[in-house]
Amino acid sequence: MRNDEATRHQLKDVNRSVKTSKKAKEEEKNELKRNMLGL
Repeated sequence: MRNDEATRHQLKDVNRSVKTSKKAKEEEKNELKRNMLGL
């Protein structure tokens, strides 16, 4: 039972980090666009 819970927590962490990295990439893209436009 304890192992199950640990795995669940790990999966949650992985999902969270995937979401954050996706968001970070989006922000990076926006930043690049802004720099190219000279804003």
